[in-house]
Amino acid sequence: MISQLKQAILDLKTQVATVQMNDAQAFPYCAVFNNQVKEEEDGKTFNFTKPAVLIEIQNAMEGIELLGAYATINENMVFRFSIVMEQLDSSIGAVPPATGMDENLDIFDLRDALKTALTGFKPTNCSQLMYVSESQDYNHDNIYVYGISFKCSYIDTKGSPLDPDSTQWVTGSLTEINLNTFKAWISGNSYVENENVVIQNGKVYLCTTSNSDTTFTVGKWQLIAGWVPNGPYTAETSFVAYQNHVYQCLNSNTDATFNISNWTQIV
Repeated sequence: MISQLKQAILDLKTQVATVQMNDAQAFPYCAVFNNQVKEEEDGKTFNFTKPAVLIEIQNAMEGIELLGAYATINENMVFRFSIVMEQLDSSIGAVPPATGMDENLDIFDLRDALKTALTGFKPTNCSQLMYVSESQDYNHDNIYVYGISFKCSYIDTKGSPLDPDSTQWVTGSLTEINLNTFKAWISGNSYVENENVVIQNGKVYLCTTSNSDTTFTVGKWQLIAGWVPNGPYTAETSFVAYQNHVYQCLNSNTDATFNISNWTQIV
């Protein structure tokens, strides 16, 4: 399964590609930051198309909290977007005696267009982007770099029971958990939200969006792990398989033994 953080970056690149200026794509080149400007100046890499946007993660180490079920949230995820533009003479808008040489004013039009496109945008597993800062390039020649940063919250489920790629959360054989009750997913079958549980790729899923898909879509299913002592489990968001049934957590707990009063049976 594709990394959720990778998908968030791809979402940002797709959104940047939608920005238009003068009925044309404003940023024909958008990529993850890899020191492209310095590499180009040093003749070590290709001349990339400009105007361009380079994306980097400025991920603060503070503000990371455990949500429960080993998923985390980073309240201070910052994406920085470097607008790269090449321009020698910007005479339009220059006020005499200024000539516009090395005075890039068009960069602000690109800045505004990008800020409009990104403000409120929600990449995968992120809250809406919120503008937080920007910085000018005070030492440049014909290549101008203008940075603009956006903050959001990012929920990271990798390695948790919510991660379809994790194999840590179903212990023992599936027969111990669900074989007598749950059946393998079948292409084209009709499945009902919060009613049907299936086995797919050796894992247990609860239907969260009614569907009759011909291909298994993970986004319409909730990965279910077998209950384990001491959790931790969070009210409403935690689901477990226990003794051939699926339960939703009613009360957050770290019980050493399964306490039915803290759970409600779904199926």
